[in-house]
Amino acid sequence: MKAKNKKVSETGSSRLVSFILDWLFGGIVAGIPSVIAYLILTGKSKPLTSMYQFGAAGFDGGTTILISLICIIFGFFYYVIIPWKIFPGQTIGKKMMHLKIVYRDGKNPSFNTYFMRQFIFMILVEGAATPVSTYVKVIITTSTRFYIDTYLGLVWDVITLISVFLLFWGKGRLSLHDYATKTLVIKVPKVER
Repeated sequence: MKAKNKKVSETGSSRLVSFILDWLFGGIVAGIPSVIAYLILTGKSKPLTSMYQFGAAGFDGGTTILISLICIIFGFFYYVIIPWKIFPGQTIGKKMMHLKIVYRDGKNPSFNTYFMRQFIFMILVEGAATPVSTYVKVIITTSTRFYIDTYLGLVWDVITLISVFLLFWGKGRLSLHDYATKTLVIKVPKVER
């Protein structure tokens, strides 16, 4: 693979589709513990539509926080462990769309880079970029008893929109998390598919 092919990040429909796929798959993987816990703890087959349903069902805030933390761990597996160890450089969405996360010199990122890019930056800074950030809002709201969801959601939406703008119209076609971790997303050559 030639280094010159790695100077510009992949943009366009394939990266957008991979984002949507990762949003769906990441949300499903991260949400599995909450759905199972709700079913077991309440004995109801009623769908779980909000983590705040645990409180409404009579469970204390500690239960909601614990289950939210477990959901974050499952999200960590999807967004960090899968591209680090299972499909190097690829989440399931990126694998399906033949895209790969690399350093700007074409090398595979380290665990620390995936942790910063996929987990810390995309969940805590660009919170709208993954459904896992929902559990962060629930933990903050439940532990402080101050409904932070709307405010934090608004901040995350603005930051994520800035990142999307940079991705499609910025000079290097890099999102904020790419700038922060010196990574980019490339098309995988046919020999690597």
